[in-house]
Amino acid sequence: MALTMTAGTLASGLKKCRLVVDRYVTIPMLGCVEMRDGKLFATDLDLEIEIDMPKDGTADLPLIDFRALAGLARLIDADEPVTLDGTDSTDHACASIAFNGSRYQMPVVTTHGKEEREFLPRIGMPEAPMTATGNMGLSAAFRRVAPFISSEETRYYLNGVCLSRDRQDRRCLVATDGHRLGWIVVPELEQADHLTSDLILPRCLVAALLALKTEPQGMALHPDRGGRAQFTWPGMRLASKLIDGAYPDWKRVVPDFSDGALVYDMPRGPVLAALKRLLAVGRATSGSFHVYIKLQFGGEGLRLQSRTGDNLLLEEKIATEGWEHPACIYLNGNYLTEALRAFTGADTVCMNFRPSDLENTTNTCDGPVLLTAEGDPLHVVQMPLTSRKVRWGDE
Repeated sequence: MALTMTAGTLASGLKKCRLVVDRYVTIPMLGCVEMRDGKLFATDLDLEIEIDMPKDGTADLPLIDFRALAGLARLIDADEPVTLDGTDSTDHACASIAFNGSRYQMPVVTTHGKEEREFLPRIGMPEAPMTATGNMGLSAAFRRVAPFISSEETRYYLNGVCLSRDRQDRRCLVATDGHRLGWIVVPELEQADHLTSDLILPRCLVAALLALKTEPQGMALHPDRGGRAQFTWPGMRLASKLIDGAYPDWKRVVPDFSDGALVYDMPRGPVLAALKRLLAVGRATSGSFHVYIKLQFGGEGLRLQSRTGDNLLLEEKIATEGWEHPACIYLNGNYLTEALRAFTGADTVCMNFRPSDLENTTNTCDGPVLLTAEGDPLHVVQMPLTSRKVRWGDE
């Protein structure tokens, strides 16, 4: 039997499979896609995707090389009907794709000979309550905390987003790389009331959710036996293993300013523009990707300073109403830029911190900095750079 569908339908399904299929694979079958029971399936053993394919006919095809099939499908007119079938030549098993009088025999993977079809392994999703997520804004929430996910493999438990609770016992999404931390409150996650512990969704799953650019309609989370997560859309399913580890007690590093703190309202747009210029020149002159910034809050406004590799001064001044208590803080400019960008739509971002000594005219901050915006559920904590003060002659 054969399957018939349009080239556009095939190319669209394969484009989604690209989120899962690795560019370089050491196991040949993981570089393939599977078509069985009217579904297109791909996996890398940690993340899997399954897509319903509108088609005529039924057939179970051998595992077809993904790169070859995707490369061909995207070069055929989208409205052109294509027919896929699994055929055996006299020497080896293969699959073929035919369209407009043309026919291509596609490379396949088989390890059991022609008599048996090879199927891709499944992660396996235990029974778990499905939570409707259509109106949660999950994708937007994941997108806002994604910049804070760690890429350091030695601390694997930070390589994802944690579904947790904040100090007010509200459901939130948390991500940190040890230098900065972001969390966003998602009240609608209270619908998943069967979850009693923190769960860590891996970075690959978060990246796939963001790349699909459509809000998932359902979510199932199963914390037992290593943990599984599944997100569904009409005609599509994305599943992943959860990270098997204990997330740090992130609430301990969130500063508590209940007994007082200095609050400085920064104009987000002008500060981002100034940081962009400082980073451009700083990277070009120092040869380093990370550029360190000194922020000075004073009566005349905000000053942002950096130093080149030759210790030349780079300075930006932003006119504001001024502050009663002058203060300064040293931050990683790259991290501060990403944090400010995460506050999408906010005109003003509040920087909250406690200086070392209020009686000191410099009011240097050596503790965590909390960034917030009015009416925004996102919070960002960034650690200052106490070891960088010597570059400005402050020590």
